[in-house]
Amino acid sequence: MKNVAHPNGAEGPARVVIEGVTPELDGGRFAVKRVVGETVTVGADVFAEGHDRLVAMLGFRRVGEDVWQEVPMEPRVNDRWEATFTVTHLGTYEYVVQAWADEFASWRSALAKKRDAGLDVSSELLEGAALLGRAAERASGEDRPWLSAQARALGAPGDAAVRIAAALASELAACVARHPDRAGATRYERVLQVTVDRERAVFGAWYELFPRSSARQPGRHGTFADVEARLPYVASMGFDVLYLPPIHPIGRTHRKGRNNTAGATSADPIPSSARSTTSTACSPPPASTASRSRSTWPSSARPTIRGSGRTRPGSAAVPMGRSNTRRIPRRSTRTSIRSTSRARTGARSGRSCGGSSSSGWSAECASSASTTRTPSRSRSGNG
Repeated sequence: MKNVAHPNGAEGPARVVIEGVTPELDGGRFAVKRVVGETVTVGADVFAEGHDRLVAMLGFRRVGEDVWQEVPMEPRVNDRWEATFTVTHLGTYEYVVQAWADEFASWRSALAKKRDAGLDVSSELLEGAALLGRAAERASGEDRPWLSAQARALGAPGDAAVRIAAALASELAACVARHPDRAGATRYERVLQVTVDRERAVFGAWYELFPRSSARQPGRHGTFADVEARLPYVASMGFDVLYLPPIHPIGRTHRKGRNNTAGATSADPIPSSARSTTSTACSPPPASTASRSRSTWPSSARPTIRGSGRTRPGSAAVPMGRSNTRRIPRRSTRTSIRSTSRARTGARSGRSCGGSSSSGWSAECASSASTTRTPSRSRSGNG
């Protein structure tokens, strides 16, 4: 419970408790969502000890504004209060609930009950005059002198029935309510937010299109210009959002063919990255066996994949001695297989380079092979 400062400087727990505010997401960590023109209905449990009348006020503003706009909250059932405001602009709004005990309204209610019971209310009228005097000090404009006059009339001697009728007048209650005493007001511990989006954030018809299949000429690779040319056609069907699948480079190995077929044919588009440059001194391995990492094993000692129970076809088994055995981590198994396959392919084709290194590639050949880049495998079809 929030502490409030009293006129004598001491602090104590607030009389009014505010809890159960809605809408509120994850304790105010996230903003609620609305679109332009929608309303936000804010509810809160507001209560206090005793029988005093309470006033609850909803304050809201756009982020960046200095002045809060206020809407009086209405009591529902079981101490539940509600108020509504409308969001009219895109962006973020803030809202918070504030409540206090209405001393004048509590006095007015008690005065009416005692009058109906036929009790003497002389002291209550003097108490009301003091309340009106303090309200006049808070007031401004034409309300200030008018309230001062009402305070003097209520405290002056005269017919009690006339004074009671003036004290219970709705016009007087409305004027005092315009200048409330918020010295003991309680404010909710969090300022909450609402994000206002355009209407399409709530509703929209989406159309999915594959750019590579959008060309009008058969056999030609589609481009974004072809997609742009199809926008009127998409809009004519009532769609207002165009959805594009993830755009990814075409893979060199295990790539799919057109219309998401399992394998690519020679008629399918070939990625530009697959056209590698070669050197006159030596040639890199074929594109189908190229890999990002070059094998660090000489051609005479290729690794045995542990757990398979056999060696790879065409390769020599390696003795299980510590000096000739290399542990292959599980993550690098695929890379090692490809690297071994590339080394074997080079041996079969009879390519050689002047001077061999420990990896089976000369420095000149390694430099030439590095010009071949292997894009990562595409998980989407060419379509």
